[in-house]
Amino acid sequence: EEEERLEKLHKAQRAADKKHQQELKAQEQQEKAAMRADARQLRQAAAHQKRLKIDTRKAERIAKKQQKINNQIAKAQDQTRVSTSRAPGRRCGGRKAGGATEALAPAPPPPTRLGRNIKTPARYQ
Repeated sequence: EEEERLEKLHKAQRAADKKHQQELKAQEQQEKAAMRADARQLRQAAAHQKRLKIDTRKAERIAKKQQKINNQIAKAQDQTRVSTSRAPGRRCGGRKAGGATEALAPAPPPPTRLGRNIKTPARYQ
């Protein structure tokens, strides 16, 4: 019966060892899975940040272009606007304006051919 008791004890110990090993293995697997999930999360976050960075750059570029266009429009409007306090084609001190006087003064009407060449048919006038 001494041997039987020892045999039982050994058996119980082996079962406990086996159970302990299984628990360790399961815990290790869980840790590995957690590490994989963390790594995946980090990768996704990095990719998201990269996308955001690209999006902001794109938005900045578009805004810059828009600003340029708006400035051009404003400049064009400033050139076509005529102040009533001065004669067309002249600056404020009565000085002649060099450059774009066409934008300020209305264009003269095109010359007509009335009075000349009365004999030519109407379609050539």
